[in-house]
Amino acid sequence: MTDMLDFVAGADRITEKAIVMMQDREVVGLSSWLLDAAITAERSQRVLQLVTPRTTRVTHAVRTQLLAPGTGGCWVVNGNDSGPSYDGLSGEPLVWDGNLFVPTGDEENPKPTPDYLQEQDGIHASLQLVARVRYPAAEGTIVGGAAEFLLRELAGGPPAGWGTEEPVSQPWDTAELTHFCRRWVPRSTMLTLTGPDGRHGTRPANGVIEIVNRPAGLEESVTLAIGCPGLEAPLPQAIFPVVRQLADEFDLVSMFVLGAGTAADTCTLPRFTGIQDPIALVIGADGRAAMGPEADKAIAAGAATSIGHDAGLWFPIGTGYSEPDWQTFALTMRRITIATAHHSANPAPPPKTFTMPT
Repeated sequence: MTDMLDFVAGADRITEKAIVMMQDREVVGLSSWLLDAAITAERSQRVLQLVTPRTTRVTHAVRTQLLAPGTGGCWVVNGNDSGPSYDGLSGEPLVWDGNLFVPTGDEENPKPTPDYLQEQDGIHASLQLVARVRYPAAEGTIVGGAAEFLLRELAGGPPAGWGTEEPVSQPWDTAELTHFCRRWVPRSTMLTLTGPDGRHGTRPANGVIEIVNRPAGLEESVTLAIGCPGLEAPLPQAIFPVVRQLADEFDLVSMFVLGAGTAADTCTLPRFTGIQDPIALVIGADGRAAMGPEADKAIAAGAATSIGHDAGLWFPIGTGYSEPDWQTFALTMRRITIATAHHSANPAPPPKTFTMPT
């Protein structure tokens, strides 16, 4: 049962099922009012629906944290004068039913609207990734290093800044970032970050960093979109040296790399810009240990490469722009899942428990 709500900052409409926010602007970022509305929607068992014109694009932080499947949010794009509204990520037609925007067609086989499929100029490739590293929960631990490393190596420069919303408000400084996160212990901290400005040989980048205190240590999760010249993302062999160095210098837990079509600034357009396709998958020491002997068999078969002082595994998947790459990804995940389930009959001893000092 949903709670009664009379007011949500920035909301244009509140119903029993949705919080609707209308934004007529060129770029929608992860602002504090949007975050607050998303939290309120989740707590009151409502859907957050962001309504924009077709000329609006959303940052990678908004897409991954508020609009992607599983986040509880929906991007509603107003169609042209003769076309229906549609989902900005899938193109599925939507209609207002009095409580929220709902699909109008066959939910099992939705067909995108013509507006969504309209040809769009200015589409660029972007490298999208989620990487997780672990630090010891020690007094001298400084977080943010993995995010900085990835942007230096893949975007050509360090992050420009960080903040609690977009646009970011603080210049990049890992010591200041760590100090801020310590104030919220034991709760997790999600922060926005922006990369180089795309000039002087650098590439634009946008994303979030989340710091979580876990039993095994302090975890930094980095979600990034990095702009690429042209229409093709880097191939696995071009990314491998960076990932190998990341695994050498950090306790890499996992990493997933995709190729996608976006605007030049890495923002998501409300148009079909190609299919997100996997490029590579990485598992760290815990994942490799869980696979048991099958990890060495995967290396021998050429399906994986040992990285991180032989602690982790790199699985090259595909080009980042070919739909059959998802089949390769599914086979890779099946190999890992079956090996882990088989080896779980002899589980490793539980990890030590740490607490982060305040």
